[in-house]
Amino acid sequence: GGQRQRVYVAQGLAQGHEILLQAERADDAERNARRAVELSPAVARYRLNLAQALVAQERYDEARQEALAAETLIGQTGDQTLLDRLQRVQDAIRARG
Repeated sequence: GGQRQRVYVAQGLAQGHEILLQAERADDAERNARRAVELSPAVARYRLNLAQALVAQERYDEARQEALAAETLIGQTGDQTLLDRLQRVQDAIRARG
């Protein structure tokens, strides 16, 4: 139904995230990540994508908020890959923000 379709759309939006950031298209990465978060707000990876895109745009306060939301979600799963990614995002915010 509608829920499954939202999940697929969010996954599709998240797919090209790294490519957009590498291509220095942080605005497009942010737009896609924000839409994925709207569709699936409880998915930590999408929140991290958004935080990364915001860091790339030097919007550190917003990035900090998304990293915090991601941290809460990751804490529920204990996913080490996501924890490592979160650490990198937090380090980038601390270094520049």
